[in-house]
Amino acid sequence: AFLGRNNEDTVPVSLVLHNIHNEMYLFSVCQNGQLQAWSCRRGQCLSSTDLSDKHEPRVLGAQKHVIRKTVNSRGQLVLGIYFCFSEHSHIVVVEPRLDCTYAIHNSIFTQENHDLVEMLLADGGQEVWCVWVTGTGETAISHSHANSSSWSWVTLEPPPPLTLPPDSTLDPHQLYLDAIFRPGLFSLTDITKALTINRRGMSELDQSEMNLRQQVCLMVGQEIIAEVSQYDLTDEEYIEVAQRCWSRLYSCCVQYHQTGTPALSLLSLPNCMLVLKKHGLSLLRPLDYLESTVLDGGLSTDDGESCLMRVLLSIDPGEEAFSKVDQALHLHTSLDTAISELVCEIEANNLTDTVQIQSKKQLLPAIGSVLRILNDPESSTREDSLSHCLRSDLGLSTIVSTLDQIVQVRLSICRWVLMLLRLWYGSEPQLWVSAERVARRLWAQHWLCQALSHTHGRLVLSQFVFQEGITQHSILKSASILAHYTWPGSPDECGRLAQFLLDTKEHLLVQELARLAPSKTWKLLLVHSLLETGEAYKAFDLVSVRGADTTHYVQMIQLFEKHNCPDLVLELARLSVVEAEPDDPHLPMLRSVTFLHHLALGHYEAAYSALEANPDEGRRENCLRDLVIALVEAKQLRLLLDLPYNGMLAQLEALLENKARTRDSAASAVYYNVLFSLHVKNMNFRKGRLKVVCSMLAPQGNGPQGVRAKSQMCFGDVGARDES
Repeated sequence: AFLGRNNEDTVPVSLVLHNIHNEMYLFSVCQNGQLQAWSCRRGQCLSSTDLSDKHEPRVLGAQKHVIRKTVNSRGQLVLGIYFCFSEHSHIVVVEPRLDCTYAIHNSIFTQENHDLVEMLLADGGQEVWCVWVTGTGETAISHSHANSSSWSWVTLEPPPPLTLPPDSTLDPHQLYLDAIFRPGLFSLTDITKALTINRRGMSELDQSEMNLRQQVCLMVGQEIIAEVSQYDLTDEEYIEVAQRCWSRLYSCCVQYHQTGTPALSLLSLPNCMLVLKKHGLSLLRPLDYLESTVLDGGLSTDDGESCLMRVLLSIDPGEEAFSKVDQALHLHTSLDTAISELVCEIEANNLTDTVQIQSKKQLLPAIGSVLRILNDPESSTREDSLSHCLRSDLGLSTIVSTLDQIVQVRLSICRWVLMLLRLWYGSEPQLWVSAERVARRLWAQHWLCQALSHTHGRLVLSQFVFQEGITQHSILKSASILAHYTWPGSPDECGRLAQFLLDTKEHLLVQELARLAPSKTWKLLLVHSLLETGEAYKAFDLVSVRGADTTHYVQMIQLFEKHNCPDLVLELARLSVVEAEPDDPHLPMLRSVTFLHHLALGHYEAAYSALEANPDEGRRENCLRDLVIALVEAKQLRLLLDLPYNGMLAQLEALLENKARTRDSAASAVYYNVLFSLHVKNMNFRKGRLKVVCSMLAPQGNGPQGVRAKSQMCFGDVGARDES
C-alpha cells in the first residue's frame, strides 16, 4: 500500500504508530491531505478521511504534511496534523473513534512565510506547540490552546550582539573575556572553533575551560603584539587595537553560536516545555505581569497604566543608548546628568510630541503605581505549575536566569520612567527620587544575578538556597522568592543573604553589593566585612557619621572591640561623647570605655581624665581601682602620686590600704610605700609613720621568728613614741 511513485497523491508523507487494545495501528497523512488508518496485523486500510479545510485550489506547499500523536488524560489517542499548502496551511487536532471517524478538537491556520520545523502536542492534546523558521531565517515558537483560533508567540532571548560597545571603566581584555566566558552563552565548542578559524594550524586545544581561557588570552595577546610591535602608539591607539583584536574573536564566537542555536525539536516534560537545539537546550517559562506588558503587549485597555506603558514603549531609544545610564548606575554617580544627556541626544521634538499626546495628569498616578510595583519584587509574579523542585545546578541556573530576565525588563521600565520625568523638566522631584532609588536597587539585583551565574557564584547560591528553602515547584515562584531575598529594599530578608555571604567569607560580594545599593543593613554588613578583611580604617570611615545617635556608636564600639581596634574604639567613643547630651544614659559607659582603652594602650593621664569625667560614682571607683593596679604593675609610681585625685583622695587611700593588706608580702610592701609617700605628700606625717610600721610588720609572716621580729619592732616603735 505504501509502494508507489512520489508524485502519487496517495503516497504517505508522514505517519505514526499506536497500540490500541494490544493491536498496532498506523495513522498516515498522504500528499492529497487524506488521513488514513491502517491495521498492521491485517495489512488493511480501515479508513481514509479528508480532514483538511476545503480551500481551493489545494496546491501542496514547499513542505510535506506532518502528523504527531499524544495520549489524553483518559488514555485516548489524539492526533495533530499539519497540512502544508501553498495557501491556507493549517493544523488540525483530532481524536480517533472506534467507528473510524474523528472528533475534531481544534483547527487553526498558520502564518504565511513560516516553515514548520517541529510540532508537538502537549497536555493531552490541549496545547499545540510549533517551532518555525521565518522568511528571514529566524526561529519562532508558537502555541495554541484547545478551542482557540489564534497563536500565542513565545518571546525568545535576542542573540548576542556581534560587537560590544567600548567601556571606559574596563579594558578590552576584561570586557571581552567576561563576555566570551559568560556562563550559558557560548559553548566550549563555539570558542574552540572561533580560535581555530582565527589562528590556522594551531594545535588541538584542551576542552577544559581554564586552559581554553588561557589559549584565548595567549592568541589575542599575540595578535595585539603583532600589530603594535613596529609602531610607537599612544594609550588610546593601543586600546583601539586591543578592542579590534578582541572584537574579531568575539564576533566569530557569536557566529558559531548562532549556527548552533536554531531550535530543532520540542520536548514536553510534566508541565514543562524544552526546546532542543544543536548545542544545548532552552526552557520555556510564563511571563510575569510586567514582562507581558513590555514584551507581549499585555495591556490593551485605556487605563492609566496601559497609557503609560504605551508612552514608555514609544520613547524607548534602544538598549545601546542606555550605556551611560548603566555606567552611572554601576559607578553610583549622578543619574540626572546621564539621563539629561540621553534625552538631548535623541530627537527631543519627537519625544515631546509623543508625550504631549497623553495627559500629564493621567500619567502621574500611573507612574506612582508602576514604581510601587517595581519596588516590590513579588508584586507581579504569577503562579505556574512546574512540578519538580529546581535544586539541581541546571535548576538553579534557570532560577537565576529567570530572575535576571525579569529584572532587566523592570530596569528598562524604570529607565523609561526617568526619561519621561526628565522630559517634564524636573517638575516632579519626588517621583524622580523614587524612580532613581528603584533603578539603583534593580541594578544591584541585576549585578548580583550576573555574579551568581558564574561557577563560584552558583556554589554560593546553592548553599543559600538549601539553607533558606528557596526553591519551589514553580520557576516564577522560585525566582520571586530569590528576588525577595536579594532585593536591597527588603532589609530583613536581604540582611539574611548579606549575613550568609559574610558567614561564608564572600567579602567581595558583600562589599560590591553594599556599594551598589547602600542601605543600613548592607552598610552594617559591609563594616563587618571590612573589619574581617583587616580594613578597619575603611570601616571607621563608614560609621563615623556626624549627627548619629549614641546607640549607633555603642553598637559600633562593641563591634570594633571584638576585632581588637582600641585606637578606633577611642575615636568612636570621643565622637559619641561629643554628640551625647549631658543626661544621656550611655555617657557613663562611654567614659568607661574611653578609660579602659586608654589604660590598655598605656595612656595613663588620658585614662585618668576619662575617669574623672565619668558622671557615675560607682564606675568612677571601679576605674580608679583599675588605674592604681595598672600603675603599680607598670612601676609608674611617680605618676601615681602626681595625679590630682580631685574629690577621690579618701577613696584612693582606702583602696591602697585594702590592697596592701590583702596582697602578699612583696606586693603589700609596694602598696605601703605608695601609701606612705601619699601621706607625706599631703603633709600627713602621723598616718605616714603608722603605715611605715604596718609595712615593716607585713613581710615577717606568722612563724616563731616572725613573731619575735614583730615584737621587737613594736617595742622599738613604743620607745620612739616615749622619746618623742
